[in-house]
Amino acid sequence: MLFFGLMGLCLQNCGVGPEPPRPDTGAWWNGDSVDWDTAWWDTQDEGCDALDTTLDRVEQEFLDTIWRHDAYAIGWMSSPELLIIQVTEPAWTEQHPFPASAYQYDPSGCWDHFRLELAYVQDTSAVVEGETTLFTKMDAPNLSYAIMIYDIDQRAVGCWSWGDDPASAATALGETCTEI
Repeated sequence: MLFFGLMGLCLQNCGVGPEPPRPDTGAWWNGDSVDWDTAWWDTQDEGCDALDTTLDRVEQEFLDTIWRHDAYAIGWMSSPELLIIQVTEPAWTEQHPFPASAYQYDPSGCWDHFRLELAYVQDTSAVVEGETTLFTKMDAPNLSYAIMIYDIDQRAVGCWSWGDDPASAATALGETCTEI
């Protein structure tokens, strides 16, 4: 499993508004959130909804024929977007939105967790944004990534890139990204 992280990097003061509705995501633990200790995030009387939305970490793993991408944020975020590029031949670029609902979240607004699972397909015509990918685990050393995260008002608050050529991933996304 790959693990990339940033902690406390704030790119924008986000002025988060009222709490959005958070439906039960039907996650594997039969709940809509995990009882994580978030006391160290608390902003005292303002509560966690006053936190700026910031990427905490990205985790990736390949399970059989599924790429799993997890994005964790401090504060609540809207659905992130992931760009995956392979600059070596055969060059290929994919852009995938994460699902609209958080996989896990803190009801107080201290953190959010979105999960994107992409099934492997062998034909370019079978690639569907947010559902399938041409990339396998063997492609991993030649892949570059960029992720864009948004606050709950759907304002872009950060772009991060990593992998084989992080600068090309940021360029393909059309953004200036922090390399992780």
